[in-house]
Amino acid sequence: FNGRRLWHKNLGVPDSAYGYASSLETYEKLVLIQYDQGDGSEGTSKIIALDGTNGQVAWEAKRDLPNSWASPIVVDVEGKPQYITLADPNVIAYNPADGKEIWRVECLGGDIAPSPIYAGGLVLALEPYAQLVAIKPTGTGNVTETHIAWRMEEGAPDICSPVSDGTYVYLLETADLLICCKLDTGEKVYEQEIKGDYQASPSVVGDKLYILDMKGVMHIGQAGLEYKELGRCELGEECHASPAFADGRIYIRGAENLYCIVQAQDDEPPFASMEEKQMQWHRFRGPGGAGVSAYDNIPTSWNGKTGEGILWKTPVPLPGRNSPIVWKDRVFLTGADPNARQVYCFDAKS
Repeated sequence: FNGRRLWHKNLGVPDSAYGYASSLETYEKLVLIQYDQGDGSEGTSKIIALDGTNGQVAWEAKRDLPNSWASPIVVDVEGKPQYITLADPNVIAYNPADGKEIWRVECLGGDIAPSPIYAGGLVLALEPYAQLVAIKPTGTGNVTETHIAWRMEEGAPDICSPVSDGTYVYLLETADLLICCKLDTGEKVYEQEIKGDYQASPSVVGDKLYILDMKGVMHIGQAGLEYKELGRCELGEECHASPAFADGRIYIRGAENLYCIVQAQDDEPPFASMEEKQMQWHRFRGPGGAGVSAYDNIPTSWNGKTGEGILWKTPVPLPGRNSPIVWKDRVFLTGADPNARQVYCFDAKS
């Protein structure tokens, strides 16, 4: 746990109503930071791109937008990269190579915490308590009047980000409710009551939905036209962070411990491909920030109280609610208190 620091960059303390929460994103050798703060009138919000090799600023893009808490994503649109950001009132796409704005849509309001996803050729963005907006990311300039594909205006989560299986979009309210809509039209398919309180975003694994509540219970359901509960797994510890998925494994951060979960029958589960980035859970909510796992061998049964299916658990020295990320045989996590901010690297095997 004595990792050698290669560089650091002090960005100061942002003026944020609830504290800074946006996760980092990467593009080629750049580290991309959505650094929104204040009420938007001070000119302090910006996107910062740092050279990942030395920490030097590669480019900055000023934003006349207030503090926000959504995490940005980098997506490929017709062979070209776009860096998608959310903040009241805009969804804005930038060229991640140089920070130049590509397009924007004015469609949001309030405190923006859920992150966007890209599915079925659409950028999906949530306005808390109000609407889900689907945007065609193919225009330039202000495309508010021309590139909104559809809106679903029957409420929306205030914390949890959406997830899609390519046919449907799933929205998880903070309390008790899962909403399913058609991806191509936004038509609501069903509302399903799933008892619990939720802050972790839902995930799609093959044809299954993984939904983690704040008591540490993972609700596993059938994705698709109708919801069917397939199982529940109790961790026995409070959970706020979204889970991470690797080949045959799930990593869940509890209030005190980090858990590695495997199929009960697997003594030595295989690891993820070392060659393709898409096979790693290398950022918040995995590849593209979509919350979708490429694996179909993810555990569906475990019990944190009895130890069934738990390969290992280990205490996390300092508290936090950020999600683990996985790269090859390493799991990374952070923790903080008023006196310290720490980054941890865990051996995925043990």
